[in-house]
Amino acid sequence: MEDKYPKAYKQVIEILKYVPQESVDKIPQEMIKTFKINMDDKYDFKIDISKSFEEQDILEETKAILANIFRDYWATPEQKERILEKEKNDREIEENIKRTRSIADYAHSKGASIEGEIGSLGQTEGGNYTGEKMYTDPDEAKRFFDETNIDALAISFGSSHGNYPEGKSPEFDFDRLKAIKKKTGAPLVLHGGSGSGEENIINAVKYGISKINVGCDFMNVNKNNVMHLLEENPDINYFDLIHESEKESEKLVRYYIGLSGSKGKNKNF
Repeated sequence: MEDKYPKAYKQVIEILKYVPQESVDKIPQEMIKTFKINMDDKYDFKIDISKSFEEQDILEETKAILANIFRDYWATPEQKERILEKEKNDREIEENIKRTRSIADYAHSKGASIEGEIGSLGQTEGGNYTGEKMYTDPDEAKRFFDETNIDALAISFGSSHGNYPEGKSPEFDFDRLKAIKKKTGAPLVLHGGSGSGEENIINAVKYGISKINVGCDFMNVNKNNVMHLLEENPDINYFDLIHESEKESEKLVRYYIGLSGSKGKNKNF
């Protein structure tokens, strides 16, 4: 495999000729010296001044070197903070893809399907709701889905885990949902669907959600019905208690099946 860095060093030196000297002076001279010592002198590269930087025939290695120079020597503190945050996020995505792909390969070898997640959700407890920075990025979603070989993709676009205070429901970013669906074409999953409200659920399914998770609503119905049954009959035996409590749980599941437009799609429902 060709080592492209000698050519990249030559390109960097040529490009720096068009950078203001005060900016060039911020780069350690030892670094520039290293570029000159190791660059390919026989490589003929010239900047075409009739073209923009984006239109120049520049190696990816050159772009990486310039990006590092910008981050370390030219960026403002605010720009550097954003760059470092993005680099951290990129490393986390790489690791997530690597681990998820390994699990997906194993699951498929056993004939099982697998759901992966990108983006993150907050918690309703303590008011730590999902913030916009936690939402799933459409481009990252496409890359994650394409490279992990998962069967379904859980995303973040406004919901949070837990029980919402009475009268409160989350605001979903449906434009983001539409963009993710368009880019990935994946079966998408809504986590934290409990308490989201009928309109949110209906529109989420309309714009691309294939599976909704409503664990808190399910557990709340179980808990409330158990308490009701015990209040009515403190001496009820455990078997009857569990059997009777499940009836309300079944009603809730049927309600969400109907709400999501899935009624009649399975012979049992």
